[in-house]
Amino acid sequence: MDRLGRLWIEMFQYEKMPEAPEREQVLVILDQGQRKLAEEAAGMMLAGKGWRIRVTDRLPELAERDIQAQYWVLAEERVAAREFVPPEANLLIYPKVYGLEEKECRHFPEYEQYRLAFLPGESYICAGEWICRLFARIGAGAEGKRIRLSGEEISLEDGTYMAWKTVWHDEEFFYFDNTYDGRLGELQECQLACLDELDRICKAHDITYFLGGGTLLGAIRHQRIIPWDDDIDVIMLRDQYEKFLAVVQKEIGPDFYYQSNKTDPDYHSVFDKIRREGTVFKTEFSQRFSGMHQGIFIDIFVHDRTAKHKWGQKLHVFATLFARSMVFHKWEGTDMHFYGKYRRLCRMMTWYKNRKPIKALEQLQHKVITHFDRRSTGYLYDGTGEHLRHGAFPEAWLSGMRMGVLNGKAYPVPLEAEKYLAYSYGEDYMQLPAPQKRKAAHPVVELRLPSR
Repeated sequence: MDRLGRLWIEMFQYEKMPEAPEREQVLVILDQGQRKLAEEAAGMMLAGKGWRIRVTDRLPELAERDIQAQYWVLAEERVAAREFVPPEANLLIYPKVYGLEEKECRHFPEYEQYRLAFLPGESYICAGEWICRLFARIGAGAEGKRIRLSGEEISLEDGTYMAWKTVWHDEEFFYFDNTYDGRLGELQECQLACLDELDRICKAHDITYFLGGGTLLGAIRHQRIIPWDDDIDVIMLRDQYEKFLAVVQKEIGPDFYYQSNKTDPDYHSVFDKIRREGTVFKTEFSQRFSGMHQGIFIDIFVHDRTAKHKWGQKLHVFATLFARSMVFHKWEGTDMHFYGKYRRLCRMMTWYKNRKPIKALEQLQHKVITHFDRRSTGYLYDGTGEHLRHGAFPEAWLSGMRMGVLNGKAYPVPLEAEKYLAYSYGEDYMQLPAPQKRKAAHPVVELRLPSR
């Protein structure tokens, strides 16, 4: 099987099919070029589910007596196909599929040429979407539900790029590197410069920090920034963060800017950033605040102590979510819509936050997050980060440090990095996401990189 076929098979590994129906499923392949791919895909998707499925190139004679099988027919889009397929069969007719075979890519060594070969307004679908629809129809026989790849369709643009890059670039695994006008690598280099500046300051003042979030995952899983990632995260414990705050303003170099809700009056995120001067990384949200520094950045998250017991930890998370929500909605200028089942409480909090200045709400947020820091509870939580709802984890996981590798350079990671990653991303954190998900996530409206 060619590389493109292997890519589609890999995509199937992430799909959950319904439980097996009572009747046997038969996929009739009229295009012999697709038979092997269909067989492997069927085996990959339905293994262990108790499905009975056959792939055949012979159109069975369907009759009333043959009721033990459910037939799905793949035919070419031509009038003749409609003539010899029995009406009793479940017929899937599809338009021309670009990118399914290497011959479709052979004369397009440049992606722009390949992309322009698609005429707007035509009813084309990409290969990933086509195969998804094919097996969704098979699955529909069990539950009557349409199944999509990881919950969504693949756009024509993404599908054609997946096909083109897989054929023309022999690499370990597929990922989208065409974001940011193909300058994702340059963006990552700029972010690494911000990380190196933080690393320099911390080393000079004996301050402990760790790679965190997706950056830590990249160091452990890839020994580099996740190839499609577009941000860098670090984490600190509260006492080390306070040491860092005491020196960063006088230590930071002229090419960088330290951003917090104290240094930038238009910035109100719960976590701080180091930004690169002379650059722009403007998102759909941030563009609303013209006075805010919007250079390329790295994020600095702080882990604080939480309660020792489960009920206290849950209350602490709940209070933190409310405090953070009030600050954010004050900043955004919107009403709180936190937890639909707490509508009355949300209305009360909206009334409260509308009558308080944002600085007062930030002070309340800080008190809530740091409430347990003076107690030795043995547990931490992600009070300033995106894994807040995951709850508490043992403080011992961040009590030691070892060195990890990121893009050829050593940076500190937690001694128990693997346990921390399982807390953050689940036990299967070493498994790559589905190919169609390997794409930068920030909705950027303007990007300006450092001048060369």
